Amino acid sequence: ESYPEVLRWLENTELEYVPHGKRAGTKSFVRYEKYSQAKTVAEALSLGSLPLDLVHDFEKKLLKRVGGPIRDKPLDLTVEDTTTLTQTDLTLARWGVHVTSLFRTGKDEAAQGGGGADDEYAKRKVEARQALHKAKLSAKFGVKVDDMVKPVGWAETPSMMAGRAKANVEAASILAEGRKVTDDDILRVLRSWVIKKNATRVNVLPSGSKWVHTEVLGLLNCSGARLIATLHTRSYPKFVELLCRWMKDNRPEGHTRDFPFTSVIVNSSYSAKRHRDANNEGASVVKAFGEFEG
Repeated sequence: ESYPEVLRWLENTELEYVPHGKRAGTKSFVRYEKYSQAKTVAEALSLGSLPLDLVHDFEKKLLKRVGGPIRDKPLDLTVEDTTTLTQTDLTLARWGVHVTSLFRTGKDEAAQGGGGADDEYAKRKVEARQALHKAKLSAKFGVKVDDMVKPVGWAETPSMMAGRAKANVEAASILAEGRKVTDDDILRVLRSWVIKKNATRVNVLPSGSKWVHTEVLGLLNCSGARLIATLHTRSYPKFVELLCRWMKDNRPEGHTRDFPFTSVIVNSSYSAKRHRDANNEGASVVKAFGEFEG
């Protein structure tokens, strides 16, 4: 019962330790003397307690919960709103990967029948680890797991995917308001978007640089004179739609009709070398967002 009890605790759950509860002269005594000064779960972890210490001390009645908020049920990353998880939650969740997998499979009981309990346990453990990884990204970027897409290894990291998913959600929210898209809207979403490192656009690389943050959205001219939609155009359509809506709502000076374009190049944090793009047809529009020099 100690495992599910501890997994119900939150960072501000109030604790009380028995003074000098461990035998003097042992390593555990030194650690206990330090973390037993804590009044909450978050303080206990910050003072050196491990999640398993919480369980053992609770079982041995060296620790008791005396107040503060708790969960109705043990922490379960598959049903939690992971965008609100604290560092304490993630610490307990990392330890709880094994425990929650065991709860779900009933491994101890199933093993008596000699069935496929071990295989089921291994499967659940993998699922729990994946849920933990997604939860960390969700908490870091403030984006729900359901809004994330599966990252493509060669094109984006999990962190890039999470940041882009957040930008896509923000873009959808702005578009849903049905108003004119402003510069501030674009800047807000761009600050969530994560731009990859690109070493192939050698014509824009500043002197001494091996790569820059730049990528193409929309259509890309590939070999064989084919036009294809880039990966992130398909994966994060609301982000691209927001950029297009801004262009429609903010026509360049002197233009009475919508400005036609097939691609948008997003750049960040560098001053491009003077260059001419070989595949452009007609005029281009350049717009800078944010605070910068140069």
